[in-house]
Amino acid sequence: MARKDIRLIDQLAKRQTWQDPLVDAVVATVLIRQVTPHKTGLIVDDYEILVTKRLRGAEKNQHQGHHGGFLKTIDRDIYEGAIREVREEIGYELNPNHDLIYLTSLGPALYRSELSLDESRREIVLQISECEAEPNVAFVLPLFIADVSGRQPEEEVDGEVGEAIWMTARQIIKKFGNKGDHPYSQFNYFQILMPALLFLKGKWSCGQRPDTLPGEYRFKYL
Repeated sequence: MARKDIRLIDQLAKRQTWQDPLVDAVVATVLIRQVTPHKTGLIVDDYEILVTKRLRGAEKNQHQGHHGGFLKTIDRDIYEGAIREVREEIGYELNPNHDLIYLTSLGPALYRSELSLDESRREIVLQISECEAEPNVAFVLPLFIADVSGRQPEEEVDGEVGEAIWMTARQIIKKFGNKGDHPYSQFNYFQILMPALLFLKGKWSCGQRPDTLPGEYRFKYL
């Protein structure tokens, strides 16, 4: 039996009578490609991550290294939702059986964060603050990674994001890692990037619990 669409207006109206807010379901994918065929062994240099700028919706004008959004009733599972969101936002057509690798799930709360390099110890330093990134929204986010090396976008995009640029982790950290004079970093959720980077380094077990609570976390990048 086919599922009928659930109107958002009806869902929001029903929530007015709920005693406790529920958690929304979103999905995200980090798109990566290998820089050169000869790896240096440094996860901050060997791969590029597709970075975009949000043009509308939540976190407008922020940059991010993940692509996704809310799951819909037309999605049969989180894999289909991830594929649809990547296709709509950035135009890549992914295969659920060959391209998508499930990494972990994050949420319901995410906090503002910064990322830096400790060159003397060859470590990536993730500093998660106590400032909630989405204080009015609670969501659970299944996170995927997909290697699109040698491929180009195939579909038209919905205009939700723009300024798509391939950047290494080192370049992302240099440009966005420190918040500077801003109230917080201009990059969304560095804690989403870390599972992807650690996976590329071979130091991540799929389904592992990510570091998302406030505090300082260090990871070897060599």
